[in-house]
Amino acid sequence: GKFRVTRSKGKSIGCGGYGVTHTIRTTDALGEPISSTSTISTTTVTHDYLFVEEVLFLHERGLLEVYRYDDGLVLEHQTPNQQEQQHETAVQQQHEKNSVEPPQMLHPKSPGNIMTTRDIYHLMLHKLNMQLAVYLTYSHLRSQTFIVLRHTSKRIDIIRRLGQYMQSERQDGKKSIKRKRSNISQDNHLFLESENEPNDTSKDHDKSSLASLKKELRVDSFLARPPQLMSVECNCQTTDDHEGDVSQQSNNCSGIHSDINNAIAFDVYNPNSNFKKTMPGMPDFLVSIVPFSQPTDFVLLQSMIRHCDGIPLKIAAISESGTVSMFGISDLGVPSISSS
Repeated sequence: GKFRVTRSKGKSIGCGGYGVTHTIRTTDALGEPISSTSTISTTTVTHDYLFVEEVLFLHERGLLEVYRYDDGLVLEHQTPNQQEQQHETAVQQQHEKNSVEPPQMLHPKSPGNIMTTRDIYHLMLHKLNMQLAVYLTYSHLRSQTFIVLRHTSKRIDIIRRLGQYMQSERQDGKKSIKRKRSNISQDNHLFLESENEPNDTSKDHDKSSLASLKKELRVDSFLARPPQLMSVECNCQTTDDHEGDVSQQSNNCSGIHSDINNAIAFDVYNPNSNFKKTMPGMPDFLVSIVPFSQPTDFVLLQSMIRHCDGIPLKIAAISESGTVSMFGISDLGVPSISSS
């Protein structure tokens, strides 16, 4: 369900928060069965990939062209003139191969065949099983220039560890500057080597740790599942001893989405021209999606708010006509209007 970017102009995809970069490494043994004398060659290929909701959003606005290659999908960011030239070349090659027959249109599964908006909708709804309400929510937020990324169970934890690592790096940098300033000789104004200054080995270890965290985030984003609607069914069993106890109700609450992470569809960031996919920071808010006509269980909302751990939660309610209404959810209660 991912589209590989084969041609792109500028940095609109990367800087806009679209897609994810993924590296594939293939190892081949040159020669007969692998042994101590075998020659191993490793090939590394890196591509940018887009999810179907990103492809459809850009395609509907005329910013992207999508092609089908055999049974797979290839995405290219080309101008209409480039597409026309590529199509004419393919037709000409077909005509030269069989000069008796006149040039014909390409077969629907031939390389280079462009996909229409209807084809992408059919792929999204019937093959990738992504519900229309999910795409409507994505399109609603993206059209307001928000940066919208798929939510995963590990993403927030990885981002939090990245933030802690960068904060410790800044603190260590400030301490190193103070140590150097304190070791300046008053007579010769020379820097003296500090015993506590980190050596090259520790610096290399820090760089590898940072690279490991970034790779973990990149792989987690690449493996993100299609977002789902939040389950509105919740069977809560309460007893007389715990009546009104929200925490006890949440423990007894069981629904289709027992894992609350599945109920959260997107991580959303405010518009930011300096956004980096490798260092995104904590989301500005999280989004769950529900049908407008179906009520949402109060206990489930309470559990989701606690799960968000301080990150604002918004509910996207989708009407039957496709209208998206956003509601902010909090557990602050109703403020008192008493003067005391």
